[in-house]
Amino acid sequence: MEIDTSFLSDEAIMFDDLDKCIIGSDQRGFLVYSYKKMLMHFSRDMPTDDAAEYIEFNVVGIKPDNYTVVYDLI
Repeated sequence: MEIDTSFLSDEAIMFDDLDKCIIGSDQRGFLVYSYKKMLMHFSRDMPTDDAAEYIEFNVVGIKPDNYTVVYDLI
């Protein structure tokens, strides 16, 4: 998926290797990431519980005001 960054805020965070987890952008010009897609992405290399912990610490825990995570677990 090619990401058009021209509309993004200068403060937007774009995580490495998570392009396929992006589901859009919000009204602030920040990227919106799917939690479900991130969980599937990281679960390829580690158990699901470890992937969830990794996401919480290394994605959600990093300056969460410069991107949005949609918790679409259902």
